[in-house]
Amino acid sequence: LEIPLDYLTNFKCAEMTFLYQRVFDIDTQRLITLSLISEGIDITQDRILILNVLLSLEFLWHYLNGLPGRIGILSPS
Repeated sequence: LEIPLDYLTNFKCAEMTFLYQRVFDIDTQRLITLSLISEGIDITQDRILILNVLLSLEFLWHYLNGLPGRIGILSPS
């Protein structure tokens, strides 16, 4: 069995995605984490993605408000 070279990196990214789930805060109009981030943890846009896809704030706002139409949906990672 051959393990991909980037397996550990991808595993850590997946683990952080579950530990620090991100949600859209309607009050601040920003993505926030559901749980407090442990000290020393690097949690940035390029480290934690939603399903490996960055969602624009415009998309999240429209989606959460049930507004259809032309929106900038995805930015591939």
